[in-house]
Amino acid sequence: LGWPPGDQVTVDAVASVVAGLQATFLLIGVGACLASQPYRPTATMDSAPLWWRDAARCILGFCTGYMAHDSLFLVVTARRFGTPLATAEYCYLGHHFATSFCMASSQMMGAGHLSMMLLMFTGEMTSPLMNAHMVLRLAIRLQCCSAQWVHNMLAVVEYMLSILYCINRIFLGPMTAAYMTWDNLFTKQGRKNVHVLLTVVWLPLVWGVLIGSIPWIEESIEMLKDGLWNVKYGLDYDMGDRYNFDEL
Repeated sequence: LGWPPGDQVTVDAVASVVAGLQATFLLIGVGACLASQPYRPTATMDSAPLWWRDAARCILGFCTGYMAHDSLFLVVTARRFGTPLATAEYCYLGHHFATSFCMASSQMMGAGHLSMMLLMFTGEMTSPLMNAHMVLRLAIRLQCCSAQWVHNMLAVVEYMLSILYCINRIFLGPMTAAYMTWDNLFTKQGRKNVHVLLTVVWLPLVWGVLIGSIPWIEESIEMLKDGLWNVKYGLDYDMGDRYNFDEL
């Protein structure tokens, strides 16, 4: 396809493709599970049919495994190319730790998995567009891939991503976390199903991920205000010293 083999730009593009595909497959499975089971944040795993429990465990394990893989990939790639981890990448590592811990502990507790799956669904909903956006950002700077339709696609994807990100991070994510907070702390059944000490650990992690996304929310709002064809991450955007586009 003309991408430079072994270069940082190609490695990052491939990582984005993998992340986008992972999220797409995950969303299909999580959506099917959530649609087929009554939702309560602190519901126990034993209350669901056996087939559903197997599906839920596979989904949680698949997502946890990807988080571990992506964390190792970020660290190993940084060492390979001799580039320091960016602030956003440290945020990703923190996000991966928080989500992996919550998913793994919910399985060990045998309850709380539904809230993790809904948070996973609302969080990963933007991932396919976000990763497509990253690939397009890189593609427009390469001679092989800088056709006008690629620039147009970047504008459309960036605008759609901004809309979806705002919907999920301003409304759906906080609503899910608020319902989880209420059910875990303020209902008798919730406190019975999920130990209060575990809830006290979960909630700061869940809310921390949501609060940590505020800078991206602000950026998305700005991009919506700018309009569809005023692309923020176009050719004029300074991507720093990470890539040697002049040589490509």
